[in-house]
Amino acid sequence: MKALGCDFIDASSGGNSPAQKIAIAPGYHVPFAGRIRRDASIKTWAVGIITEPEQAERIIASGEADYTAHARSFLVDPRWGWNAARALGVETPSLPLPAARCGSILAFKPQHLMAKAAE
Repeated sequence: MKALGCDFIDASSGGNSPAQKIAIAPGYHVPFAGRIRRDASIKTWAVGIITEPEQAERIIASGEADYTAHARSFLVDPRWGWNAARALGVETPSLPLPAARCGSILAFKPQHLMAKAAE
């Protein structure tokens, strides 16, 4: 695939049919990303209930994938990447003004996350 110009693979088992029996657990697609990365020598994105910053960091550090994707995590917390960096000890700059203000329109957002994002 690299020879055809593919830069990376987003490794997922699909799950498009209810007939598929996929055991769902945190990081359940990570082994697919690891195998593709090793066997095809191409960069991979791991997906599949990767919700914690430490979990994502372990996946990258262990070489199981080159990147992690967090669709539902960002739906719950649009600042997931920012907050993950902070949780891992990265000093982040202040949020730009529009992002700092957007919390006021997210009444559905869990208040503990709002407070953490405002720090």
